[in-house]
Amino acid sequence: MKSTSFKGGNMILSILVLISQPAYSLLDSGLQGIPIEVLNTWEIDYASDIQDVTWVSYPYYLAIRSNGDGKIYLADMQCNYQGEIALPDSVEGFGLAYTYWNEMYYINSLSNQIYYSDGSDSWASFPQSSLGAGMDFLECENPALLYEVSPFSPHSLCSTDLVTLENEYYDMPGTGFNDEITGLTVGTMVTLDEWPPYAIIATTRNSHEFLFYTYDSSEYDLVAVEDCPIPVEESLGLTRSWDCIKIYWSYRGTDGKYYISLLNIDFFYFGGIEDEAGSTTEQSYLSIESNPAYGCAIFSLHLPAYNLVSLMIYDISGRAVEEIYRGPLETGDTQWSFSAPAGMYTAILRCENEVESLKFVIND
Repeated sequence: MKSTSFKGGNMILSILVLISQPAYSLLDSGLQGIPIEVLNTWEIDYASDIQDVTWVSYPYYLAIRSNGDGKIYLADMQCNYQGEIALPDSVEGFGLAYTYWNEMYYINSLSNQIYYSDGSDSWASFPQSSLGAGMDFLECENPALLYEVSPFSPHSLCSTDLVTLENEYYDMPGTGFNDEITGLTVGTMVTLDEWPPYAIIATTRNSHEFLFYTYDSSEYDLVAVEDCPIPVEESLGLTRSWDCIKIYWSYRGTDGKYYISLLNIDFFYFGGIEDEAGSTTEQSYLSIESNPAYGCAIFSLHLPAYNLVSLMIYDISGRAVEEIYRGPLETGDTQWSFSAPAGMYTAILRCENEVESLKFVIND
């Protein structure tokens, strides 16, 4: 270990950084299953059907794709109707994603085009490079890489650089003949975003499964398969919540109606903590005010007002230990304390499209 100081504004942040700590592997953990907990469920009665759902980074709401209505519905985080955007043509297929700068992308399998918009009714398009279904972006990427998964076996993940429109492909094993993938959400290690994404959750339309993948050198390993947490007719779309901790899942229920459920799936953070802490913030907002070696860390946060802020603590394996704060935060200084058994921990601050991380050690 070594002690490292970072300067940000008028603050000096002193933390302990672990060097060459091996990443935690989901396969090495001996984990036999991944629990999926349903936290809440909403019937989407304003849409005649649903194909996909995605979250929008600002002002933090959901976008819901409906081919039957030819619209993208906007909803708050409890799925209450907030507005709608008309799609330009007749549409088929799956896939909907938003960038952090609020550009919307969706797949139209009738024309094999990917359409995009700045959130208005004005659309442009470019040719789709693969027969994709579920779509997602990694957070905080620049240039943005759009990910889409091929719906039928043999599955592959296609990334499209939205600046050059160049593509890369990664193999993804499937589970059988009936495993049409319709929903996709991607994640990475806790601290910073890398590509390709370290972790993937996909869902199958007719076999009603959740597929969990991790990236290994040049391809994806299928590390777990779980049944959908409740009986459904079709499993459709997946997206992360604004803080990347929970998952929104869209589906057609056994009663023929369309629903969105909020899920707790402790998976993305099994990637472990990266060897070197880092940040996408232009300056440091987060610091430790007291010596954490005495069993308690005091975090100090100084930042402009943001709509939503999240401060999470993770252990060295990447498991979430404690949610220190989540919600709106006024400008100025704020402090929180954290106590835990001896070990190495990482604090992750998320505010709008920025991520800041720091490591610290608590001794006995």
